[in-house]
Amino acid sequence: MRQSTTIIAVAAVMVVFCADFPPQLARGQPPVPATTQAAEPAPTVKFVGSQATGRNVVFIVDATGAMMSQFDNLRVELRKSIEPLQPSQAFNVVFNQANVAPPISTSLLPATPNNKQRIYDYIDKCQPRGPTDPDPAIKTALAMHPDLIFFLCVPNCIPDPARTTRLFKTLDPAHKCRINTISFMDETHTNEDMLQQIAKDSGGEFKHASEEDLRK
Repeated sequence: MRQSTTIIAVAAVMVVFCADFPPQLARGQPPVPATTQAAEPAPTVKFVGSQATGRNVVFIVDATGAMMSQFDNLRVELRKSIEPLQPSQAFNVVFNQANVAPPISTSLLPATPNNKQRIYDYIDKCQPRGPTDPDPAIKTALAMHPDLIFFLCVPNCIPDPARTTRLFKTLDPAHKCRINTISFMDETHTNEDMLQQIAKDSGGEFKHASEEDLRK
């Protein structure tokens, strides 16, 4: 009788013990992970007919003498690209020009109305002049650790295309940043293979832009 009573008592304790745990744990199975809400996709950013998704965006823009006739239009395009950015995104603008004032910040800026206006003021003060060497601007931009770069230039003015291509690879060997390259106002198509390669290496896209793209 005592043995039967003991067995019944142990069984009752086990039932109570198991009831306090999820069924899968009571059966010795691993827990089912809690359902988590999927992260929202990164917003789409557009610039001179090129587009990609990104949360941390840098625009590298040619501000050399080759852009003299179209720089006012580029100012408009930059505003059109920056204005829709959301507060959850960050951005900056880096001009490719030796004599231009440095970016207003060496890091990315939250896309707040105040920071957008600061960038607009910076853009308006820039005047295109001088020769082309995009490498300093590329170094500055990648040091901000963006996940998306729009690289716009007149490619036939690039002094050393191979060096510029290598620079992107050297500074971002894991290709964490997508590079969308834009050949601007160059009907000769010289050195566009450089821009195509830079885009391909990073998983980005290449675009040849014309005056018509500025009117869209």
